[in-house]
Amino acid sequence: MAPSAADYFRQHQVLDRLVMGEERPRSIEDLRRYFREDGPVAELVTGRRVRAGGWLR
Repeated sequence: MAPSAADYFRQHQVLDRLVMGEERPRSIEDLRRYFREDGPVAELVTGRRVRAGGWLR
């Protein structure tokens, strides 16, 4: 079961800011982990597709 939108936000806000371009990545592994694990969950929670560099609206 996908987390609620509130849970997703609390758990992943640093990576969200990173992907939206608001801060520099701490490591390439952060980016890899985001797109491997969190990207599909974000799509389920928000209904928006994730791409490198930000969200598709």
